Amino acid sequence: MQTRVRNAVRRLGRFWLSWRLGALAVSAILALIGVYVDAWWAPLVGLSAVLPLLVIYTLTATSLRSLEQQVAHAETRLQAAEAGVGHLAKVSDGHSDRLAQHQKRLTKLPTLRARVKWLRERQEALAERQRWMRPPPEPARAARDANHRVRRLARAAAADPSNVHVSNGDDAPLVTVVVPNFNDASFVVDTLRSVDAQTFGGWECIVVDDASTDDSVARIAGFIGNKERFRLVRHAVNGGLSASRNTGLRLASAPFVTFLDSDDFFSTENLADRLVTALEHANDPMVAGSYSGIVQLPEDAQLDDLDPRTRWEGPEFHDLVSSGGECPFNCHAPLLRTSVLRSFGGFDETMLHGAEDWDLWLRLMRHGYWFVGTGSILAAYRQKQRSMVRSMPSEHVREAERLLASVNEPLDDGQRVGSGTRVLHEPLVTYSQAIQFARRGVQYSAIASLADDHEQLERALDMIDFSHWPLIRRHVDVDDVIDRGLRRGLGLDGDTFESLPDAPDERRDAVRSAIDARVSAASPAADITIDAPFPVWDVVVAPSNPAQTAALLETAGAEAGRVAVLDARRSPDIAPATDSLDAEAFAVITENDLALRTGGVGRLVVQWPWPASIDAIVRAAAESGVGIVEVPGVEVNRLDEARAHDVGGEPTPSSTSPRRLVHVGDGGRAGLSVVEEYADRTPDSEEMLAFRNRHVGERCVIVGNGPSLNKLDLTKLRNEYTIAVNGIFYAESMNFPPSYYVVEDSSVINENLDRIREFRAGHKFFPTIYRELYGETGEDNVTFFTMNRGFYAKNSPNFCTPRFSTDASQRVFCGQSVTIINLQLAYWMGFSDVYLIGMDFSYTIPDSAEVEGDLITSTTDDPNHFHPDYFGKGKTWKDPKLERVLNNYQLAKVMFEADGRRIHNATAGGALELFPRVDFDSVFGG
Repeated sequence: MQTRVRNAVRRLGRFWLSWRLGALAVSAILALIGVYVDAWWAPLVGLSAVLPLLVIYTLTATSLRSLEQQVAHAETRLQAAEAGVGHLAKVSDGHSDRLAQHQKRLTKLPTLRARVKWLRERQEALAERQRWMRPPPEPARAARDANHRVRRLARAAAADPSNVHVSNGDDAPLVTVVVPNFNDASFVVDTLRSVDAQTFGGWECIVVDDASTDDSVARIAGFIGNKERFRLVRHAVNGGLSASRNTGLRLASAPFVTFLDSDDFFSTENLADRLVTALEHANDPMVAGSYSGIVQLPEDAQLDDLDPRTRWEGPEFHDLVSSGGECPFNCHAPLLRTSVLRSFGGFDETMLHGAEDWDLWLRLMRHGYWFVGTGSILAAYRQKQRSMVRSMPSEHVREAERLLASVNEPLDDGQRVGSGTRVLHEPLVTYSQAIQFARRGVQYSAIASLADDHEQLERALDMIDFSHWPLIRRHVDVDDVIDRGLRRGLGLDGDTFESLPDAPDERRDAVRSAIDARVSAASPAADITIDAPFPVWDVVVAPSNPAQTAALLETAGAEAGRVAVLDARRSPDIAPATDSLDAEAFAVITENDLALRTGGVGRLVVQWPWPASIDAIVRAAAESGVGIVEVPGVEVNRLDEARAHDVGGEPTPSSTSPRRLVHVGDGGRAGLSVVEEYADRTPDSEEMLAFRNRHVGERCVIVGNGPSLNKLDLTKLRNEYTIAVNGIFYAESMNFPPSYYVVEDSSVINENLDRIREFRAGHKFFPTIYRELYGETGEDNVTFFTMNRGFYAKNSPNFCTPRFSTDASQRVFCGQSVTIINLQLAYWMGFSDVYLIGMDFSYTIPDSAEVEGDLITSTTDDPNHFHPDYFGKGKTWKDPKLERVLNNYQLAKVMFEADGRRIHNATAGGALELFPRVDFDSVFGG
């Protein structure tokens, strides 16, 4: 700015020093002439001097104004510049402060580059997490994609003969989910919901209740409803967590199995992701399965708290070495090959204080099996305040001490499953050192290759125990170790080594060829052969009640060899049959032992009739080639002579035994094993004889009392033979008297005696034990029959044993349901076709009900029958025990079909599938 002012002054000086100064001098001279010369023309000359002055003045004024303007403008800009300098000074101060702050921050970080790198990695991790956590926009589409992806891999795996068989058909499940439950009513429904929400649909779920004492069974049954993929199995006596898991493993029908405790849950992508990972490794028979990460959540966590899939930076695999002998994962992390778990006997049922899953994983890994990770968190573990580990930590510590010690000892021959080369029978340190030596041996062999020293190369490879090569190869990246050896031998850093031409390739190939030769010579690729170290039984005796035990053991003694007695008391349809046995004389095994921990069975000895649980064992044994020996029962289907005399007349001979009841051994006839109990009351035998074969060739309808009865038009039965029971008088729609009416339940007759007396029916049948209670009413349509209650009596040799009377004038057998009695009466009266309605075959015990043993007292409306007052508030009823009912139905079905008769199920819906279904309106529409 000062320079511009100086320039303006210079221009003014030049202005005056130019012609202007001369013109001014001329004007001055002319003016002096005009003033001092005394002539007439002098004033004119003086006046002529004014003209130059005017010109000079005009030009000077204009220049001065321009100069002033320039000076003023320069001063304005100078002021603005000074203000800008002040602002810049302030900004500079601010930058200095910020610079100081950054300098302070930089002192806390190694370098600014490290900070930027960390931020970028964090940003990428967050973006990846958001991508994985984003729920599928269309659940139905996600489910279709998951099913397609898994089925495609399953077909590919099954197509290779070297792979394990993983395809059960397009509709059969690929995964069995086993959910053990004991008193987890607060959580189990959430657990089952998580299974039901899976995007992959090719699964079945077996819920094993271990004799719960809370209302969890009712809640499970309520959730399952008619869901076909769920199955509820109940233990009659508590066996522990391992026993429950083994029961599910024994019943599993899928090639893969997974376990989910009743207080934990799966994410929606759980089965799909784990199954895809397992199928991708299906060509390696030593991969026992896949596993996911698990997140721990508080006790009050909800299913929605778990993301469908969360990225997990967990280990890529687990084997004996990588786990270090520790438990590699929680029990519901892995998805496992069913056949592998069965070959190892499942979980150890003697371990009742935890660590049973750890024990099983160790047994698998000691035999060379390993597990692959999914890279995702797909399940949640609920941290309950009253968990098993928290309730018994000292016992868990003792189990942990034993298991950790076991991996540092050689594997005992008695614990070996099979004799293959992959069994890791040495202590853990042997294999850890083998891996360390292998890394060093490979690296030094690469260094030796650079010197073309074949002898040194081979000596370096001598460090490696190639008998463990499958394990070593899993832990050692051979190509990477070779490159590290070459870099070290050449003295190059990584970047320089990577920039080299292809010269190192020849050295790599030489080392690889030497290693391949050693591998081929040391250990042929052979899968292990499973020879289970479990006992082989020549004979297994399978009694279903105490009365059968002695007869079956007598037959087993004739068979000779090693004998075991099956104790199936966990099944609700079995009466304890081994309590009186000499424990030293006979080996006692459970159903799980028979299926999972038995090396083989020569003969299975049974006696008809047997319940559903024994029937399943018989069928499985027959399919596997086990010989079935069926011991004939003692046919006693008539009263003794004294009793016959009391009732008058000769006993009625029983009908021909069904064709099904044939002894496998000698072709003889097997009868019904019965012993007469409760024979102290006199039945109306002569009246009962009058009903024998009264309705030969006709049909009847047995009317149950389930809620589905409200869905039917009962007026269509007005002209049919009907047998109604118990509280049918609540059914306003059945405004006509049934042909026959029966009451078995003591609670029903005690609480509704007056209504039962008043109820109109063609004929009424009651057990003799109610004769005094019912009293003499003068009715001529009431008949009392002997009701044999041995099925309910624990001290009876026939406790829980299904029986079927072919002579109702002698007795009718109880069988857990009044319908069983009605079927025997229908058989006695000769009906050829029996139709069941109102047999919903499902019960819910409300949370508010008061339960004392088998007796249940209602505090609300009845949800299980067609009328809310049936067993409504204040009424008592008994635990239906549907497993036992089904066993009796099976026997009734056999008896009817043996005589060419049929039982049909015309119920509207319900869960009873034993009898063929027919449509009510189609049969009775006319």
